[in-house]
Amino acid sequence: MVACVSADGFVVSPAFIVPGKRLNRDVLDACTISGAKITTSEAGFMNTCIMREYIAAFALAVPLPTKRLLILVLDGASSHLDASIDAAVATYGVRLVQLPPNANHLYQPLDVAVFRAVKTILKERMYSFMIATGKTAMTKKEAVHLASTAWRMGIEVKAENIAAGFEEAGIRPLSLPMMLRRLKNFKENDSKAQQPLPSWLVTQQVIRNEILVLPPTPEKKGWRKAVDVKRRLLTQDDLRNE
Repeated sequence: MVACVSADGFVVSPAFIVPGKRLNRDVLDACTISGAKITTSEAGFMNTCIMREYIAAFALAVPLPTKRLLILVLDGASSHLDASIDAAVATYGVRLVQLPPNANHLYQPLDVAVFRAVKTILKERMYSFMIATGKTAMTKKEAVHLASTAWRMGIEVKAENIAAGFEEAGIRPLSLPMMLRRLKNFKENDSKAQQPLPSWLVTQQVIRNEILVLPPTPEKKGWRKAVDVKRRLLTQDDLRNE
C-alpha cells in the first residue's frame, strides 16, 4: 500500500500493489476509498515502473490551486533512484527530497505518527478474518478490503496524527533541533549488543512468509474476468472499462 499525505492534512488516495500480472475487474469493488488505484508487480512491492506511474498520479491528485513545485519526501529505495524518475518529476512539477538511508523511523512523518495505528488495525482485522473464515490465505479482493478499512480508520479518521508526524519529524515546520532530538533519543535507546530474535518475532516472520500470503492465481483458461495490468496504476473505472 502506497501512502502519501501533506502537512496540512490532505491525503492522496492510496495505491495498492499486489503480486501477479492480472487483476479481476471487481478487485476494487470492496474498497470504499474514492480514487484508490491498484497495480501489480512480481513480488508485490514498488518498482521503478510503478514509481513513474505514481509520480503522475500524485501530481494529478494534488488540487490545482496548490503552487508548484510539489515537494515529495520519500526514502532512498532503489525504485526511486533512476533517470526515468528524474524525467517524470520534471514533467509533472515535482521535486524529490530523499531521506538519509535507514532513517524512515526517525524522519518519515507517516512512520513517526501514522503507520502504527494502520498496522494495528490491519493486524486486528486479519486476525478477525482468519477466525471468522477459518482461512489462512485471502484473495486480492479480500486483502484490498482489509487494507482499505485500515487506511480509512488509521489515516482518514485520525487526520490529526498527520500534522503531528510532520512536526515530530522536524519536517514542517522545518526544525533541525527536532531532528537532532529524535536522533539523540534513538542513539541513547539503541541496543549495542546484537540480541537473538525473541521467539514471538521468529514465529511472526514464519507466519508472514508461509501462512499469511495471497494464494497463487489459478492457472485456468477461459474464465477470465481479469485485466492485464501492463505496469499501469488502475482505478475502479479502468478495471470495469478495460
